[in-house]
Amino acid sequence: MILAAADYALGKKDAVPPLELSDYFKCELFSSLPNGGGWKQEPFRWLQRVTVFVNVYNAIKSHSEATKRLKGKDLGEWLANNKQTLNVILHIEELRGEHVKN
Repeated sequence: MILAAADYALGKKDAVPPLELSDYFKCELFSSLPNGGGWKQEPFRWLQRVTVFVNVYNAIKSHSEATKRLKGKDLGEWLANNKQTLNVILHIEELRGEHVKN
């Protein structure tokens, strides 16, 4: 599911967001929660999953945008200032088997 959120953030063809990420987008769009009674009315497990998928989505999107518009020193500076985002990217690469540890 984490890779599904990452693929959706990258705009991969046929990528489908996890249900919780779709729920988040609906919450943002309509400014309301699925169960309508505030955060305490939502199941904790759902909130936890939404948080993970939104964090993955945001990290991938911000990294993707940064690598498109920044080069050289500016990109290095961005990466230095966004270490948590970089950690998410590296974790995703490990999940995909794309990152080789030294």
